[in-house]
Amino acid sequence: MDRIKQSIVDMSAGGLFWDVLYINDPNAQPTSRHTSWAVLSGHNITPLSNRRLVCIFIPPMASTGISLYASCKSHYSNPQGKECKYAGQSVKALPIRIITVGKKRSAGVQLIVGGYIDKLKHYCRVEDVRVKSNPKNARDVMAQIEHEDIALMDLIRSNEWVVMLDEHGLDVGSEQMASLIGDAGNTGASSLLFCIGGPYGHGRQLRRRADVSIKLSSLVLNHEIALVVLVEQLYRAWTILKGQKYHH
Repeated sequence: MDRIKQSIVDMSAGGLFWDVLYINDPNAQPTSRHTSWAVLSGHNITPLSNRRLVCIFIPPMASTGISLYASCKSHYSNPQGKECKYAGQSVKALPIRIITVGKKRSAGVQLIVGGYIDKLKHYCRVEDVRVKSNPKNARDVMAQIEHEDIALMDLIRSNEWVVMLDEHGLDVGSEQMASLIGDAGNTGASSLLFCIGGPYGHGRQLRRRADVSIKLSSLVLNHEIALVVLVEQLYRAWTILKGQKYHH
């Protein structure tokens, strides 16, 4: 399965991984109402039995107006833009929730995270939630991902706008993070949720539920470091929206 996932990543050119399908009829073509999906045959992925394996992914955004969402709920600002389109404007302050899959945090990390959350609370309500990594002590990697996926999904509210942090997500800067907050406020969502996955990444259910996938760095980050970077960038984003001096 890890080899399959890596092949998907290699072929998707940075697109958001969607799913793997096994087609009983070798000549059948999978169909979808989402015209932005691309379908690839297996190449170096080995089919099972007489079934053909196809990989479906959502390509990276190339221009304004291309939806990245499984349910096409709304459209995220063009990540190529250099300036926040909401800077200096009134933006709806959605409550922010952060769910992190991982072990108990070190005292130093908690001190930094808590400091930025206190600063963020001047702009919006913030909730910091931790999901235990490998909650059922599974020995199999895929089972661990599934258990973490279920635990995370149980915490997601029906009307939240969900941002999945993933190493293959959109590469956004600080100005675009501010635009993301502004865009989320226009969706009618009840809150803005950021999800940081465990050591092996996010499971299938969360990938389907996410409204957008972003990455904080081209480097792979430990979940504690990712959380520190995220809360600092959320605070920075709000100072951009308010036209305050922190960003420059």
